[in-house]
Amino acid sequence: MPLQIPRHGQHRTPSGAASHYHGRMGNENGARAPLWRTLAAWAVHLYTALGVPLGVWAIYAAFAGDFRTAWLVLAVTDFIDATDGALARKVPVREVLPWVDGGMLDNIVDYFCWVVVPAIVLERAGLLPVCAMPAPMLASGYGFAQTQAK
Repeated sequence: MPLQIPRHGQHRTPSGAASHYHGRMGNENGARAPLWRTLAAWAVHLYTALGVPLGVWAIYAAFAGDFRTAWLVLAVTDFIDATDGALARKVPVREVLPWVDGGMLDNIVDYFCWVVVPAIVLERAGLLPVCAMPAPMLASGYGFAQTQAK
């Protein structure tokens, strides 16, 4: 089956069926969320995505030999990861922005912040040989791909 790109105002549901939303503030049922809810939903996604620039900061700190900062910044990403799901459910993000997969965003940020970045920090600290770096990355990639993992 050829790849079909949804048109503006249309997205694919998990079953592959086309679904329409009405404007930037509409949900799958065509109802418009209040502007404050839409902004709050985008803020939650931004909060989740904040882990990536923080992870990059940790990498820069590790290359500068500042491992204390690297691990402190990773601790901040852990706090974000521990709280973003509750925020997403409180808003509720999935209802307001059904065409943005917050779970996928969370998994991408988690893999980067809890697999890639720590491997780089550990290697820069001399605690993990470069040749061993692929092992946790491959094992974690396989783990993140498991549908029953969460």
